Amino acid sequence: MLSGAFFFFIVIAVLSYGIQGSLQTTFARKYDAFVVTLYRNLSLIITMAPVLLLVPPSQIIAIREHLGTLMLASGLGAISLLLALSSSKYLPIGVSTALRQVIQVSVSLMLGIVLLNEWLTFHQFLLLLGIVFSAIALALSRADFPHLDPRMVWKGLGLTIVAGLIVAHSFYFFSVLSRAVNPLVAGYFWEVGVGVFALAYFLILSASGTYKAPAKIPFSDAAKILGIALLTILGTSCSALAFNLGPYALASGLTTMTTFVAVIMGWIIYKEHLTKFQIGLIVVAVGLMFLLKVLS
Repeated sequence: MLSGAFFFFIVIAVLSYGIQGSLQTTFARKYDAFVVTLYRNLSLIITMAPVLLLVPPSQIIAIREHLGTLMLASGLGAISLLLALSSSKYLPIGVSTALRQVIQVSVSLMLGIVLLNEWLTFHQFLLLLGIVFSAIALALSRADFPHLDPRMVWKGLGLTIVAGLIVAHSFYFFSVLSRAVNPLVAGYFWEVGVGVFALAYFLILSASGTYKAPAKIPFSDAAKILGIALLTILGTSCSALAFNLGPYALASGLTTMTTFVAVIMGWIIYKEHLTKFQIGLIVVAVGLMFLLKVLS
């Protein structure tokens, strides 16, 4: 039976990731995916460090025994984040979030079964399927987005699909790491690792002449990105704890609820008003998650 703590951590992670992801999209559209990723994740080296004070030194040092898993999780995580932020320039927040997470859930289910031997019960699978389809319907229920270029939709879809495939594998290795070491330690080094890999990719592409956009931005915007990144601390820490308490596939599947947060944030930021149908979908998804908690 799944504990209440599992669902509590999932809810906090969904809210944190949904809000910070939507806010970061503003700067990804204004500047560049590399800019947001570098400022976001490298700042976490300092701002997320206090979580390590909650962990005995011996558990922090234990990360050395799992550097291979950490590098896979972080290296793939950096690529998926860069692609996801890039796709947000061409797709609405809700659409890109839903599509990416549906792909992530599909791959996660297969990885959980094949690699972790974690099978969902029949009712868990049906309820999770209902949440996923609600997310898809919500994302596709609005098609008028005048602030985006409709000619670039296919580019956005391509970037989102690849991001979803890669992030599923990143989260798989992150879940393995979260079970092998203290979840807070796993969360800290994973996020920091994403920043380090993003910096390495940036330097390689800049040196080769492939990437030429400047990484320097006004201090006020840099400060905002760093402030938004603080929500990542909560989201990643709670995700790591959830992965440690419940099945990987179920935890990954429930993160599709981030779509609903993204749609609401899109309404607030870009004035994309919700219809009664959209509100109904949100209510249905929340109800399905409640049933999942009661029946698990």
